[in-house]
Amino acid sequence: MNITSIRRAVLAVLTVLVAIAVGSSLISSWQQPQVSRRLQLYQTDLFLQAAEWQGEGFDPATVAQIREALLGKEPLQTALDQYQSVREEATANIEQASAAIAESSAELNSSASPRPDRRRVAIQQQVVLQQQLDLRIGVLQAALGNREAASSVWEPLQANGSGNDGISQTAATLNQLWAEPPTLREQAESRIEQNLEGWFRYQALSQLYQAQNRSNALRRLQAMEENAAMAAVYKAIAIGVLPTIGFLAGIATLVTLLVQRLRNGQDAWIARNEGKSWEVPWTGEVVWQVLILGFFFTGQLLLPFLISQLGLNIVALGSRGRALYSMSYYLLMAIIGVSVIYISVRPYLPIPECWCRFRWRSDWLLCCLGGYFCALPLMIGVSVLNQ
Repeated sequence: MNITSIRRAVLAVLTVLVAIAVGSSLISSWQQPQVSRRLQLYQTDLFLQAAEWQGEGFDPATVAQIREALLGKEPLQTALDQYQSVREEATANIEQASAAIAESSAELNSSASPRPDRRRVAIQQQVVLQQQLDLRIGVLQAALGNREAASSVWEPLQANGSGNDGISQTAATLNQLWAEPPTLREQAESRIEQNLEGWFRYQALSQLYQAQNRSNALRRLQAMEENAAMAAVYKAIAIGVLPTIGFLAGIATLVTLLVQRLRNGQDAWIARNEGKSWEVPWTGEVVWQVLILGFFFTGQLLLPFLISQLGLNIVALGSRGRALYSMSYYLLMAIIGVSVIYISVRPYLPIPECWCRFRWRSDWLLCCLGGYFCALPLMIGVSVLNQ
């Protein structure tokens, strides 16, 4: 048996292992609670902050028009609806995962199988998310003047503890701040700063400073909030305007290219490379080797196994720790993948000079921009279809 036959046999075995790993991951994903739409709430928080913009130095009518165009007529109620929607989704995820654990408890031993543990970790994450959402939903209800609704959200968090002392005590602090008359708790300010952020922190601190009659602190807070609101307005304009401009530019580019192709035929810009092929010196076996060994095997089997041996508790890491973990994970994948590519094509080096030629005065920038704008309508269309 020669080296080529051995390499093919190894690749075949790895292909089967990768197929099993990927298939089992897809099947188990149906039984896992889906990640709630936290990214969607980032835009909601941004719009909430922008809603506090007073527009000093601008005409009040112009400010009102800008706010309504960007944020709608009732930004607080819209934000409340979105937060409640995400909370309902988190509750459904908890119920789904709990039901899956109950169904599998008779067949699987949780101490021997990692699957129930993963579900319990997912439940724990969703419970924490649910508690954080309840804190914010209560603040939104209070800002809308629904004091009883806010209290009904906060009281379950503080009653008998919520499993998270910080959230429980913050809920008690908020409940007493919006009481009639408001009462103060020890370390109220530090609790608010630790467990709330953005618009929600400003609202709670404003309520606290008013209850404490700290007029100077309140004025400083209002100045900081106005600056944050102005920055949020700029971001909201960018979020609303830039994708629209890109979408329209993409449609115009696609229509222009299509019309030019129909009118000019083979002389059209997108037809200039038609009929040309890109010949490579290696075979499909090299491509197979790079895909299986350099990407799928590394990402699905090798790196997860090595990381599991380190005993890292990803859930226990903070946001910054999880971000560093993700960055390190993908950097390792890239390094291994590029190394496999280099080893695979090294026998065919040097490659033709025209393959990696870079010329500043060529039309590469125009091609990049055209491709980006043409892709935008397709991306937006797929996103709408998914939703």
